Amino acid sequence: MSKSYVWVYRTSKYNTHPAVVYKYTLGRSGDYAKKFLADWNGTYLHCDGYVGYKKLVGKTLCGCLVHAKRKFHEAYEINKSNEYAKQGETYLRKLFQPETKNDLIPQKYLTFVFDTIQSGREASSLVPWSDEIPESCKNKKS
Repeated sequence: MSKSYVWVYRTSKYNTHPAVVYKYTLGRSGDYAKKFLADWNGTYLHCDGYVGYKKLVGKTLCGCLVHAKRKFHEAYEINKSNEYAKQGETYLRKLFQPETKNDLIPQKYLTFVFDTIQSGREASSLVPWSDEIPESCKNKKS
């Protein structure tokens, strides 16, 4: 018995003709995504942290905040004294709370969340699974 995979590709909701495509493959190599997206001229690709997406040259990989929230939660469960992990999960949880007309998440809060997550700490000192942190949540300071 061999493993097979289904890749899911979705246009944004702003696309004139939104679509979801399920692509069945015999493997999980990033070459499948590279081939499927070869003619795609977009810049930003919203994806999970799978390393195979790094085969897509010239694309900016945007990490999934749900995955990031889960990783902060896991880090806190491993070490309850990790206030940084607790704070990261708390901030990201607020992003997923239901919005109401009078309670939209302001851009200022989003900026605060990302600035806090990216604040001066190196990813490796943040949590033991730093290689799994989506790029969008890593410290970009040089």
